[in-house]
Amino acid sequence: MLLLDEPFGALDALTRIGAQRLVESLWAQRRFTAILVTHDVEEAVLLGDRVLVFDEGRIVESVAVDLPRPRAREIPEVGRLAGVLLDAIFRRSPEEGGLSRRASREDVSRHPVTLLAPTGLEVARH
Repeated sequence: MLLLDEPFGALDALTRIGAQRLVESLWAQRRFTAILVTHDVEEAVLLGDRVLVFDEGRIVESVAVDLPRPRAREIPEVGRLAGVLLDAIFRRSPEEGGLSRRASREDVSRHPVTLLAPTGLEVARH
């Protein structure tokens, strides 16, 4: 298992893309489980098999990413899934399963967590 906590956050755009591709290629070769905490919703969709959105330690959204690899930002489904996640972060009320408070633009980067797993990984909501 590989745990990554904001590994690309301080990188410039081109280095970030190269590092993301490296992680994805290593994952494709080795088929390990990885958990990636990221501030970037699009990055979560590009790299993950499942994206979880947390609020106060609880999963408030779980989105399966069933897209072929390699993925590109230009794929419409990447944008659609990122929109679903942003909707969970910004717009949905607690009654609808969204965040317990309205997230600000600064908050969006705290919530998405990406899972890359070679086999079906079950995620329980508590």
